[in-house]
Amino acid sequence: MRQLIICAMLTFLFSQTLSVLAQPNMGGFFAGVNMGNISEEPEEDGVELKSRTALLVGGLILIDLPGSPTLVFAPTYAQKGSKINGSVQDPSLGLIDTEQVWKLTYLDIPVLFRFNFQSDSKSKPYVFIGPNIGFLISAKVGVESVSIDGVPQDIRDEDVDIKEFFKSTDFGLNLGGGLTLPFGKNSIFLEAAYNLGIANVGEIPEGEDGSVKNRGLQLKGGILFPLGK
Repeated sequence: MRQLIICAMLTFLFSQTLSVLAQPNMGGFFAGVNMGNISEEPEEDGVELKSRTALLVGGLILIDLPGSPTLVFAPTYAQKGSKINGSVQDPSLGLIDTEQVWKLTYLDIPVLFRFNFQSDSKSKPYVFIGPNIGFLISAKVGVESVSIDGVPQDIRDEDVDIKEFFKSTDFGLNLGGGLTLPFGKNSIFLEAAYNLGIANVGEIPEGEDGSVKNRGLQLKGGILFPLGK
């Protein structure tokens, strides 16, 4: 609930600022996949981090600024996280192998500067870059398999809440590019972006060094339509 209230306040303040500077000229919606991963430092022995492919959906508003760039405001529901394979040697049990999925869900608020290229064709290429702030909605871990000395073990098929081990906000940088194509009076677009987490999102115990950061390759498509007059 707190994240939604903060998002609503930011949206209101952002819209009020835009009403003074410029009027939005395009709006739209999009959906796609986030191939996310977690960067952990220092790396743990016996732990392998793999990408997790999950959903992202959102909306966007485009505002033409004086000069070249277009300002893009794109609130996004983004599923992030990582698949984790781990091995540990227990003195009494033996070699324990586990496969887990860390499921992190964020409300991302990227504010992007988009630069459009001139083109004689119907497709219009562009690139963009800008900061992204994320608000943690949920954090869970699901155990997919456990084996001891190669013997599979029975596990409970339910996720465990691990939100207390992650900070409530994230900060990063989004950069990428895409193409827009005419679609009647509207436009459709295809886009690829890389989300580079800058902030440490892990709640590291006092006295210990380390960091956990989000990473993700995002592929999405959507529709744009004119706003206002």
